Amino acid sequence: HPSRTMSINAAELKQLLQSKEESPENLFLELEKLVLEHSKDDDNLDSLLDNVVGLKQMLESSGDPLPLSDQDVEPVLSAPESLQNLFNNR
Repeated sequence: HPSRTMSINAAELKQLLQSKEESPENLFLELEKLVLEHSKDDDNLDSLLDNVVGLKQMLESSGDPLPLSDQDVEPVLSAPESLQNLFNNR
């Protein structure tokens, strides 16, 4: 499976987490607890634990999320032209 990456800033992540029923703090505390328990048996999870702690601190230090503006909405693009049509129009 090819890997996929997605990039969002801390404020956007905080806004996504706040739309859940549980508070983001509770979700991260639970995740941190689970990773901590399992990292005792598996040394490979130590870096994951560091990342979870860092992400939790980053979200706590970020300000309140800003509402999405019209610029944040993905634009609707027209249908792509065929390669043959693009080649003929060059």
